[in-house]
Amino acid sequence: MKPTSKIHKIKTMPMGWLIAILPLFLYSCEQFLEIDPPATALTSNTVFSDDATANAALLGIYENMAHEGNGFTSGIASITLLTGLSSDEFLNYSTNANQAQFFNNELQPTNSLLQVLWTDLFNHIYTTNAILEGLEKGEGITPSVKSQLISEAKFVRAFCYFYLVNTFGQVPLLTATDYTINSLAPRSSEENVYEQIIADLKDAEAGLPSSYETTEQIRPSQLAATAMLARTYLFTGDWTSAETAATKVITSPFYKIESDITKVFLKESTEAIWQIQPVLSQLGVFDAYYLIITSTPRRAALSHALIGEFEEGDLRKENWVGSRTVNTETYYYPFKYKQSYTASPTTPPDEYLIGLRLAEQFLIRAEARAQLGDIAGAQEDLNIIRSRADLPNTTASDSESLLSSIEQENRTEFFAEWGHRWLDLKRTNRIDATLQPQKPASWQPYDAIYPVPQNEIKLNTNLLPQNDGY
Repeated sequence: MKPTSKIHKIKTMPMGWLIAILPLFLYSCEQFLEIDPPATALTSNTVFSDDATANAALLGIYENMAHEGNGFTSGIASITLLTGLSSDEFLNYSTNANQAQFFNNELQPTNSLLQVLWTDLFNHIYTTNAILEGLEKGEGITPSVKSQLISEAKFVRAFCYFYLVNTFGQVPLLTATDYTINSLAPRSSEENVYEQIIADLKDAEAGLPSSYETTEQIRPSQLAATAMLARTYLFTGDWTSAETAATKVITSPFYKIESDITKVFLKESTEAIWQIQPVLSQLGVFDAYYLIITSTPRRAALSHALIGEFEEGDLRKENWVGSRTVNTETYYYPFKYKQSYTASPTTPPDEYLIGLRLAEQFLIRAEARAQLGDIAGAQEDLNIIRSRADLPNTTASDSESLLSSIEQENRTEFFAEWGHRWLDLKRTNRIDATLQPQKPASWQPYDAIYPVPQNEIKLNTNLLPQNDGY
């Protein structure tokens, strides 16, 4: 059974002029922390005059995420590729100096890819803030629709802030669109940012529908907010709340672990909690387009260190890792998404970019249980993921060994997905011990936090001091 909701029908209605101006709105405010508001008045009463236009504005966020081949969600400036290069997931084969800085852990504040990551995340946050303000003023919107759209916007804002705080550390905490305030906003503590993330996700959890009408999870439901809460609690060390939230997702009737590992990343995946639907004609997920290797790599390949971590017989290596041999050299690449192109402009893609999936909730709960001393419960959750990969039950039998095994399982389950490896190494304080031996010439402890882009500091000196080491 898949989630259902009547409001989901609105997504098929024409978006007209609104969709035409949304990309202009998003990309005309690249330096929104420092410049005047864009001319396109997204927050006007015209845009938010009824359910359809308000819903279209919200859907524009997902559409812009889906368009990003050089943005935060997927492609050449994605959180997946950039943090994968910074960690031990990818080897760099690009001649682009900005990409090489990520791989060599020699980031400069002037790095253009770093700027894209910062700007793209804050663009989405600005847009959610504009939508929230517009929804509050809109008088022709059905109360139940308004409540849901406010909740969706808060979910997206929390999702983006989660990656900002885990990538840059202290960042400006912006919850409105007033450029006179935003242009001078200082950085907030990580604790305050996490408090806002949790508050937004709790509001989203309360206001989102429990279910949707189609088999596609392209709108976040209540349980998507719960899943993000489980992750956030894990990152903040609230083991009890992490276990409770993950259990709520795991025991719901809407999702189940795909028994067939080849179906995990298809749009009909039963373990997909939230997906981003591709929208460009004949193009699938950008991770497939940019990361699948067809000849000598031009961007990146999976590291030999990662390939060596898969146990013998692991179905994930067989099905989620591709290889290409050129002359005598074999290169490995992520093959979770296999469809770079669709057959024709009228053929929909078979794969959607998965933002959240059920397997993570089992590993979150396993880790929380291990931290709380529930050894049997942690083993049970860990074994569910291992079983799907056709691996034997874990032999770990105490908290310390279980935590090590769960880290390993996360590495082989979530490689090349949304920076999981980089973020896990950071939050467990194992990043120095792991990367220093692999990158002895370049790794420094301060590399775990990216620098604030120099352009942002030039335009807003309240972002000073720069992160340590830069």
